[in-house]
Amino acid sequence: MRSSASRRLEIVVRPTRPEESASFFAFYKAKHDPSVLPRREKDLRDAAAKGLFFIAHAQRRPVALAGVFDLGDIPYAELGGTLIDEPHRGFGLQRLLFRLRIAAVVVNQGPDVQMISAIDRLNKVSADNALKSGFSAWTDPVPSVFEPCTTCHKRAAAVSANRRCCCDFYLLPSPKARTAVQGLLADTGPSDSLECRNKAGDVLAVRIESNLLASPRAAVLADFALGKNW
Repeated sequence: MRSSASRRLEIVVRPTRPEESASFFAFYKAKHDPSVLPRREKDLRDAAAKGLFFIAHAQRRPVALAGVFDLGDIPYAELGGTLIDEPHRGFGLQRLLFRLRIAAVVVNQGPDVQMISAIDRLNKVSADNALKSGFSAWTDPVPSVFEPCTTCHKRAAAVSANRRCCCDFYLLPSPKARTAVQGLLADTGPSDSLECRNKAGDVLAVRIESNLLASPRAAVLADFALGKNW
């Protein structure tokens, strides 16, 4: 039972459009969260064009962003850029955004693309959410994932700490990707909506507006969750 002091928040989660990239780039800059790795506006636009960038909004106001970014010619995709506004933290929204992006990679880039995440080593909450989403610590990442480090403003601090990168890397095993997709399909059910609660008993009502959860893409995801490949 909800207490009289509990809150109910409502949000919509959907893929973004490339032409929205400037406003989302401004959202990142305005929040200036040091745990979120810097991205170029072009990266946001390119991810949106591929159906790999998501927004959560409340009454048309952004409250969370998360994307998937290509790593050149290697068969890896980086799930990153997650930023959740303070009032909407603690509901498991980051884990939902992990699941949505995993599903988006499967549908839009194929089941063989390996998914990784690079997380600031001081960002324990995001690291914990990555582990809960099925990722494992990646102790020997391929050299190509370090290429963006050359232009990162945190590089000097990483070098002074005798680190190659300011981040720790995580890799999503294929069986865990299937489990994440299965969980997304089970949680959304036929309504594409779900409710999440925080420790205080507040409710976050989430409506997902994405063709990922509609036929024929939902059928593709269901096949992937069952272990099928193509």
